[in-house]
Amino acid sequence: MATDVYIPIDYFRKVDQDHSSARIRDMPHGKPRESLAIYPAEIIFPTTEVGQASPPYPVIITNNGYDVLVISGMKIVGDFIFSGDIQSINPGEQASIMISFTPQRDGAVTGGLYINTGDAAGAEFLPLSGSGINDLNILPTWSSGVGTPEGYLVAPPGSIYTNTEGGTGKTFYVKETGSGNTGWIAK
Repeated sequence: MATDVYIPIDYFRKVDQDHSSARIRDMPHGKPRESLAIYPAEIIFPTTEVGQASPPYPVIITNNGYDVLVISGMKIVGDFIFSGDIQSINPGEQASIMISFTPQRDGAVTGGLYINTGDAAGAEFLPLSGSGINDLNILPTWSSGVGTPEGYLVAPPGSIYTNTEGGTGKTFYVKETGSGNTGWIAK
């Protein structure tokens, strides 16, 4: 008759070549020791004038693991800045920083925030992007006034105008084409 024999897990820790028993030990209840989650997963900033800063956006960093998450450094790449200092996050807790877009040139800008945890499970990079523009006055606008904007109001295509006098077919205008003060179409 065969008898069941209990073998202590320490035996497997000593003989396990791939350290799988150590990984089992470090993940009680299926949780990694340190687990990093970043929210949002990406930030796309609104078009911002070159040399100016966008409004700051909050970024929340959560430790979903069972041990203290140590952050040994954060580095931002691209035309972005962050404020806030996080050195560690306890299990189940979160901390936040603020990120702003500060374009230095016209056009699309990409970059990101790197969070150095020394190898915690989870995302350690937050993609960032935005567009810089030299003159916000060339962006489409929404304005209002009395009468039609045709021949009167200078704006880029995509702009909207509301006639405060009202009237069917004379209240809402969209600049569909042209430059200067032409190309306004009543809707």
